Amino acid sequence: MPETPIKKTLEGQIEQAPTGPSITDLAQIAKFHIAQTLKLGTGKAAQKQAEEQKSIARMLGEIASTRRNEPIQKIIEKLRNKAESIENSFKPGISTGTFDLLNAEIKSLTLTADFLEKQAETNIHHSKGFQAWHETQIQADAQKRAERIQAKHAQEIASSQTISDHIREKISPEKNAIKKERERCIEMVLRDGGSRVFESVEKASRSDGHAGFQMFTDEKLNASNTSMGYVATTTYNLLNEKQKGTLGQSGKVTLEKNHQTEVVGFMYEPDQPEMRWVDVPDVKDIFRRIKKPASRRQEPTGNKRRVTHDQIVIGGKTNERVVWMTYLAEADESQGQEMGFLDYSGRTGQQLQMEIALPESTARIIQDACIKDPALIRKIAESVIKKKLLPNHPERWDNPSKNSTIDDRLSPPYEKWDQAPTGGKIYIQPLGAEPGWHDEFNRKIEKK
Repeated sequence: MPETPIKKTLEGQIEQAPTGPSITDLAQIAKFHIAQTLKLGTGKAAQKQAEEQKSIARMLGEIASTRRNEPIQKIIEKLRNKAESIENSFKPGISTGTFDLLNAEIKSLTLTADFLEKQAETNIHHSKGFQAWHETQIQADAQKRAERIQAKHAQEIASSQTISDHIREKISPEKNAIKKERERCIEMVLRDGGSRVFESVEKASRSDGHAGFQMFTDEKLNASNTSMGYVATTTYNLLNEKQKGTLGQSGKVTLEKNHQTEVVGFMYEPDQPEMRWVDVPDVKDIFRRIKKPASRRQEPTGNKRRVTHDQIVIGGKTNERVVWMTYLAEADESQGQEMGFLDYSGRTGQQLQMEIALPESTARIIQDACIKDPALIRKIAESVIKKKLLPNHPERWDNPSKNSTIDDRLSPPYEKWDQAPTGGKIYIQPLGAEPGWHDEFNRKIEKK
């Protein structure tokens, strides 16, 4: 069916939407076109024109959907009124052709009205949907903008941090040198040392499924040639010769008296008796029967030999004496429970004991470094525990145990200890030191 002028007019208005003549005017044009068509056509032709009227109605609805402020409901009412008025004009004796024409117009107008009414409802629904979508879009856009701003700020902060780090390195080369020296010392200890730590832990961190104090031993340490006890020797050496023979005196008492929570010691592995093999002849009874066959046994020569590093540490140095570096961290109970070192159960009395077997050359380097930078021992303890003794649970150094409601991390409460009136010091007992307490060995921790 060829396009009629009214359809072209409506198509032009669709392209111009949302500007152009009002829908009311367009509806009047449509009604006029319908009337002209009915006058010119037969009843059968008018029936065929119904489909065209539907198309025109759809076009009107499409224009209406772009102009939500137009009085669509009024247009619908006018169209329905027009249909009723035509229907009321039927008179008895009207010809069949005229009846068909009028009926076609009524049908066309009714279809147009119905469509516009549905279109109006659809517009309302779309309007609400569009409003909800618009609000959601606004929130999404706001979230995206916030994320972009946050990311930008994070980049700016990271950039500022990098710049400040560079500035710090330039302004404070001493701090940078301390950091590098610590890293170098820790690397030497991990490389050359055989380590063991004694501390109370929960079941999950132990290999035997029990909770409490346990010895964690580095696989490099030849445990058959040595036993724990060098930390005790360090604290015992805090007593002078007179105090060692006095009842009630002990290393622990000395530590409490001086409000000391951390002690570092360096000592040689004691010399071992030199042994030799000797042949033992048969032992015979009075009838010269062999009562005990000949054998060989070891006996001391009266001399002593130095213990080398490779005898204590597997793969150690063969030509150097072994030196034990010890570290004890234990709360000063005289300062109250708030300064306590808690174990997994929340009880005070936790302590960290560490013993590391080093070749003498390495030990002397670490000793000198600790005297200059006492806090180095804390970093060494952290690295040894994280990387060698608890590689499956390194987080336990800095964090409480799983599901714990208390601060039972394995690292001592250094922050609290340093802030105490008598805190912020580590006692360092060097190789060959005379027994007894020496104030000059109590090294102040400088804030780095």
